[in-house]
Amino acid sequence: ISPAIESLDLILAQFESDRRGFQEIVHQKEISLCGNLKFDQDIPSQLSEIAKTVREDWSVDGLKRPVLIAASTHDIEEEIVLNSFKDVIKQYPSTLLILVPRHLERFGKVKNIIKNSGLQFACRSKKTSVTSNTQVLLGDTIGELNFLYSLADVAFVGGSLIDHGGQNLLEPSAQSLPLLSGPSLRNFLDISDQLKLNEGLTIVNNSKELSDAFIKYIADDQEIKRAGNKAFEVFMKNRGALKIITDELDHLLKEIV
Repeated sequence: ISPAIESLDLILAQFESDRRGFQEIVHQKEISLCGNLKFDQDIPSQLSEIAKTVREDWSVDGLKRPVLIAASTHDIEEEIVLNSFKDVIKQYPSTLLILVPRHLERFGKVKNIIKNSGLQFACRSKKTSVTSNTQVLLGDTIGELNFLYSLADVAFVGGSLIDHGGQNLLEPSAQSLPLLSGPSLRNFLDISDQLKLNEGLTIVNNSKELSDAFIKYIADDQEIKRAGNKAFEVFMKNRGALKIITDELDHLLKEIV
């Protein structure tokens, strides 16, 4: 592949680890860094107001319910999350879990997993009302993950308790959510390292560690705020990829044209 890469006029790598990968193939090629474009996403300003209204509607006896989200989950992870959640509601019975599988073709299977768990659930796709008895909201829709994140206090991001390499940690970071993840993060090494170093991401290895982490956050609103702000700091620090890319392209095109 090295001749093909050598023929390129411009290569922009996301992070230093990506640049090193290219340089192992083409040793003399100049490769610049640009960061990840996903850091430049904007969260709609009205989202927080909508989420506030929904959270108020979900209140039980005038008190806001703790809301956890487990997003982009894969096979096996749903069972781990649900077992963990059962430990959570022993201490905090009003807690609501939003469960969002990664792949739409698994929605039906995950619905059955929740049903077999014995937990009371509602389906987002059916617009089923979340009542005081609802324990799990199944996010079986497409294109609503940012909205569902806005409804939560703490986020677990899946694809990480199995050997998959993790999923996108940036969307919940953009909404100042404390992050939990399994140890498999090879697809997001730079981002996850930054988040861990800044204390915005906690690694959990099993159901017990996941429930302990959830319970720790539910018990301490200030810790939720602190860790969420730490995750948001990493998100903001890495913005600017779009400008770097357009500036580099502009400079290159002026040379050509």
